[in-house]
Amino acid sequence: MIKTTAATFCALVLSASLAPAAPSEQLLSQIEFGLKRYNLSVDTDVLTTSEAAQIHFILIDRRKEGYARTRQKLKTVLRNVERAPS
Repeated sequence: MIKTTAATFCALVLSASLAPAAPSEQLLSQIEFGLKRYNLSVDTDVLTTSEAAQIHFILIDRRKEGYARTRQKLKTVLRNVERAPS
């Protein structure tokens, strides 16, 4: 019984760790809202958590780089999202 339970637990842990976590709905809505300020958009269904975090950090960066520089950074990230294989 203990071996079966341990094997089941290991299988659950391994299967859960292999599946990538999707970004939260709140993060995706914040990204959509933030990108609208820069006249940009992205299909949030294809964003990975890493890409969503990268976009979010650019949007909330407090260094006052200016509209043009921030928009350029966002476009670079979004270009990489579009190139990623599905």
